[in-house]
Amino acid sequence: MPPFNPTAEVIDAAEDEATKNGIAVLVLDFQNEFVSPGGKLHNDVKDMMEKTGMVEKLSNFVAMARENGAIIIHSPVIIPPGGKIQTGDGWDPHAFAQIEGLFEEGTWNAEMAKGIDQREEDIVLQGRKCFWAFDGTNL
Repeated sequence: MPPFNPTAEVIDAAEDEATKNGIAVLVLDFQNEFVSPGGKLHNDVKDMMEKTGMVEKLSNFVAMARENGAIIIHSPVIIPPGGKIQTGDGWDPHAFAQIEGLFEEGTWNAEMAKGIDQREEDIVLQGRKCFWAFDGTNL
């Protein structure tokens, strides 16, 4: 599914719903690059994901939140081809900015991982090129 680029009106409507229901869920970095075997950063997080059951727990949590009227907001990192992840204030303890093709737009690595269905009514933030949740986005 192509990313949903919300207009100001859509964001306002989502904010109204979130205010009315009191529920919004922000899903950060649930992309193949981290979550799926073969992702460049998967080995960095796989032990903790397995230990905590993160994928199943997050999937169940998002499903429960949807059943209760939550707005689901995805905030993926998407890097243009040939680009590198931005470090904002220079904070890059794992040297991610040095890894070629990380979260590259149009690749499997940047796609949402299996486990959480991205739905038409979800908001997918655009413009994020670093690990700060909202930096560069349209929210």
